Amino acid sequence: MFLKDQKATDLFFIDSDVGFDASGVTRILERGEEIVAGIYPLKQERMEFPVKLKTIGGRPIGRDGLIEADFLPTGFMRIKRNAFVRMMSQYP
Repeated sequence: MFLKDQKATDLFFIDSDVGFDASGVTRILERGEEIVAGIYPLKQERMEFPVKLKTIGGRPIGRDGLIEADFLPTGFMRIKRNAFVRMMSQYP
């Protein structure tokens, strides 16, 4: 449905059980990157996050307020239309 609506520019996933500050939605939508996500802890006693950060020498790679990742949770994620268009062209 998202791709059929030519006016739709961003697909934003927000899980109903993920808490977030409302300004986080605006901050993510203002970013130019094709995929941006907010990170939240797993629901378990031990504090862990469902993300694998990219690192150099054990330090996260970051720029302009973001940290790069190899994978991210989709519970608070925005994907721009162009990301889907590029994937479909490469993987018809």
